[in-house]
Amino acid sequence: MALSSGDVTCLEVDPLTLATEDESWTYPEVSRDSRVKFTPLDEILKTIPLVEFLMRDKANAKEQEKNLLWFHGKITRETAVHILQENGNTEGLFLVRESTTAPGDFVVSLVHDSQPQHFQIHCLGDFYYQVDNGPLYHGLDALVNFYMEGANGLSTRLYEFCKGEVPPATARRRGRTTPLHRYMIKLLIRVD
Repeated sequence: MALSSGDVTCLEVDPLTLATEDESWTYPEVSRDSRVKFTPLDEILKTIPLVEFLMRDKANAKEQEKNLLWFHGKITRETAVHILQENGNTEGLFLVRESTTAPGDFVVSLVHDSQPQHFQIHCLGDFYYQVDNGPLYHGLDALVNFYMEGANGLSTRLYEFCKGEVPPATARRRGRTTPLHRYMIKLLIRVD
């Protein structure tokens, strides 16, 4: 059963599943077709100590970051093409890089029909990103996940990434180092 309070919708979770020593504990899966649903922190903290929750959160974030290693920083188009070629030049192979011509924007470089292609990712302020006239996403991670599900306007679906690094926290919606997360930790520290 879902609980709702104003603009916040929370998923009712069996607190006992969070309190077990099960190391495979993860956050609920998120569908792009629905709003993100989380158990309120105060409900979680009734079942496990804050320190344990933060340790689990950190471990879970580290595990999730393994799927975010598609970022290659500020590299040129030519360097991106070289990296794609070195990694097999296969259909749907991709990387994300900072735009060298539009500060604040990014580019997804991908392979389609054995040819490199580059699509500008426009930053529309406050972590919102869009490719051409495609849907608007809060965070580069959400945008990349969308295009990994299907081409959705790109020439091909993003399939496999060239291993790079985690994108900057300021460009991600989720993660333990996003600005929102750091702010919340500061609030928790001040309260204690």
